[in-house]
Amino acid sequence: MPPTAPGSLSPERVADLMAFLLAIATGTLSAGGAIVLTHLRGPPGELRPPGPRGGSAAIDPNNPARAAPGDGAAGGAPGRGSGAEPPSQKPVQRDYVAPVWSPAVPAAVYGALSAPGCAARLRERQIAVVPASAPGVEQPVRLAGPLHGVVFRGPVVKKGLSIFDIADCRLVLALDDLAARLAPRGIVEVDHFSIHRPAPPPPPPPRRGTKPILRPKPTSLPPARSRAEQSGRPSQHALGLAIDIGVFVKADGSRLEVKTGWHGAIGDLPCASPPRLPPETTTPEAFELRAIVCEVYEAGLYNVILTPDANAEHFDHFHLDITTDAHWFILE
Repeated sequence: MPPTAPGSLSPERVADLMAFLLAIATGTLSAGGAIVLTHLRGPPGELRPPGPRGGSAAIDPNNPARAAPGDGAAGGAPGRGSGAEPPSQKPVQRDYVAPVWSPAVPAAVYGALSAPGCAARLRERQIAVVPASAPGVEQPVRLAGPLHGVVFRGPVVKKGLSIFDIADCRLVLALDDLAARLAPRGIVEVDHFSIHRPAPPPPPPPRRGTKPILRPKPTSLPPARSRAEQSGRPSQHALGLAIDIGVFVKADGSRLEVKTGWHGAIGDLPCASPPRLPPETTTPEAFELRAIVCEVYEAGLYNVILTPDANAEHFDHFHLDITTDAHWFILE
């Protein structure tokens, strides 16, 4: 019998293999199969690599280096006692880039618009508004329809129109950009606590012979907010340039509520990747709320974005505002 090349089968082994496969196909495997197994095992002393924990690993024909699924080996489905964990189904938040201020970013462009310039932009975008009147708001208007199919709803008042729905024209442009990012997520409604909030009246002058009341300086607000208050400037809500958003409503009726869905902690970084969330609070709602905030932040639509991570006052809403003379961005 002529010698066979290394790694090839002799004619006898080929014949035995064909008989073994035929027996499997016809269901007539008999003791003769032992001969084939002996031939295929190789010469004495040649051992197959052991599988995990000393067992035999079945070989995946599509990837010989990986064990076939079902045997508890790496790459296969997790089996009982294998210690393997199923793949995570949690959404992954991408890395976001902080905006850099320039005259070309949206917040700067909108903040610098004059009343005629802003009105022209509204016409270009075909945004329906009606004139309004509000002390302290430079370009007051009311939205008269949805933006990109997204309706902005404020608190209901008993009689007449709500003063909380009045916005500066420049904020409306930023809300239009926000709606363009919400619509692809299936969001059709934004419930806000307020846009315009009139500035509180100044305290009355102290009566003669009484000591003035010393009020503590705010400590939970960002530095820019504290400087503004200390200088006596009104808030951005008083100017109609801020909005407090509490809920996003989707077309299927589901709701993204900041109060119940954020699951953050004061001092956290809203756009950290991965988000700093306890395992039990890594819900789809928490991830989507962060994605909304971080996309808007990255786009530079607003100078200030405050989340529940900022302080106790924002535990149930997002604060977004345009600060017309700011050359910076704040996210907390």
